[in-house]
Amino acid sequence: IKGLQEFIENNLKLLEDKSLHDCNVLLDGNSIYHQMYTKRKLTGVFGGEYDEFYSSCRQLFKSFQICRIK
Repeated sequence: IKGLQEFIENNLKLLEDKSLHDCNVLLDGNSIYHQMYTKRKLTGVFGGEYDEFYSSCRQLFKSFQICRIK
């Protein structure tokens, strides 16, 4: 959704934490990729920091598996 990320960043006070389990989610791959690189302070210089990014992906999808999120 065009502008969603900017809207969220400008309205953080509207957000609240939720625990997800036993559900389906739809991910915006480009946003997830960007957020993972930003959160881990990865630069992507010289072709990327693939080991660290891979570790982040494994951690995310392992948490989905534990919580039975598809």
